[in-house]
Order: sequence, then structure tokens, then C-alpha cells
Amino acid sequence: MAPNALRVLDSIGVYDQIRVMGYNYDEVYLSNPHGTELGRFLNGSPRFYNYPATRVHRRDVRDLLLARLDAEGIPVHYSKKFKEVVEETASSVTVAFEDGTRATGDFVVGCDGIHSRIRHHVYPNSDPEFQGVMGIMGTVYPNQLTDVLGPEGQHETSRWPVALPRLTFGDRGMFGTFPADFAGLEMGFMTTQRMGARSRKEWEALEHDKSQLKQIMERAFIKEKGGSDYPAQTRLLVERARPETLSSWPFYVVPTTPAWYSDKGRIVFIGDAAHVSHSQ
Repeated sequence: MAPNALRVLDSIGVYDQIRVMGYNYDEVYLSNPHGTELGRFLNGSPRFYNYPATRVHRRDVRDLLLARLDAEGIPVHYSKKFKEVVEETASSVTVAFEDGTRATGDFVVGCDGIHSRIRHHVYPNSDPEFQGVMGIMGTVYPNQLTDVLGPEGQHETSRWPVALPRLTFGDRGMFGTFPADFAGLEMGFMTTQRMGARSRKEWEALEHDKSQLKQIMERAFIKEKGGSDYPAQTRLLVERARPETLSSWPFYVVPTTPAWYSDKGRIVFIGDAAHVSHSQ
């Protein structure tokens, strides 16, 4: 999470809890497979942006936000799937759900992902385009890394072979390593791999086939001998990642839209639904 998101979470009183759940850092290092540093950039900075960047599990953020909603007496309704916008006026907007119910409010905020129905209502010709790349993400836990970090309870983050977080770029794909807990001992990773286009149903099937995701990574970073030789810590994380920790996502790009909101200003789309859009 970057400083702009953390600033919002701070304004509702949950940042101090999130800060000690996640890994706080400023710089991300860029290198080639041989360890040569290509550059670095600030993902956060207390000096420049008032906050560091924080890598934290999505479930922890979700649970804190749900607790905050409960404390404020704000209800959350589950098992609702948006169908369509029924009417938008200068002062309100009404939507219909697939179960036949409707709701009217001052605003509708569409945070419904890159295949957003809300964005498609405002801009019908904004279907995302697949970019030929798929990401795979996973986690390796401290008890799987005692030979690198030392016995449990005696971990030293400085014993990790290279400075982290780090993105390594080479001919077998990008491989990123990001600590995922406050102590910097739990290792999250992600890699990008070239893939052919699939239907949404086929992508969902691959997402649930954890053994295949593991095999894709092994072919790229362990079994193939040609191409650049990635660092030992890359192979170590791929080898030790448990299939059940793996997730995947295909990379899509949303066509540029004139704005992030409807003409009447009562419908807004944010997050993945708005990526690669801009406001004029």
C-alpha cells in the first residue's frame, strides 16, 4: 500500500494497526539476474510522502475495515450482485441487483475490478484488453527459511542475501521478492510469465489449479537450463512455495476514459475499475 492509501486509512483511525501488521519500507531495488543493480525507486517515504509503503495481507486490511464499519454502525450486505443502473438523476442513483432488489443512494461507487460493470455502464466501449502476461504470487513462511534466516526466534533480516524489496528482470520473466510481515521474515513473491489468451472461465480454472501454477514457475526458474541464471534465492522461494499459497491473475489494460465518473457525477469508479483511466 502506497502513502496515498495509507493516508486515507490513517484518517479513519486504522493506520497504526496496519503499520505493525505489515512490512514498512521506502525503496524498491531493481536488478538483473546476475545481481547487478539497475536502479531503485521510492514506493513510499516518511520524509517526502509522510508515510512509508507498507506490504500487508489483504485479509488484515479487510478485517480492520469491517471492524471499523461495525463500530460506526454501518451495515454490510452480502450475496448481492450488481446488475444495472436503473436511473441516475442530479441528486441520486438507483441500481438493480440480480436477485431482483433495488437500492437508491446519493452515489454509487464502483470498485468492482478490471471487468467493472459500473465502468461499462458509464463507458460501454471500455472492455479491458489482455496483454499476453500472467502474474503468479505466493508466500514462503519463516519456518520454511530457517537455514537462511536462522532458527525460529533468532531471525536476522540482514542475513537475507540481498536488499529487499527487489524486482529481478531477466529472460525468464520478472521475479519480485517482498517481505510480507512486520519483522520482514515472511517472504512474498511474484513473477510475470508470458501466456496466451484465455476466457474468463479458463483463467478461473487455472487460478484454482495450484499444481499447474507451481509447474509454470518451476519450468521458468528451476527446470530450464538455458537463458540467464537467476539468483539462488529466487530458486529457493520457487522450490519451497506451497501450492496452496499461490494465486494468479492475467494482466489486462483498461482503455483510457475521459473521466472516472458519469456526466451527472453520481456514479464513480475507482481502483482496478479505473486503472489506466484519467480525469480531464
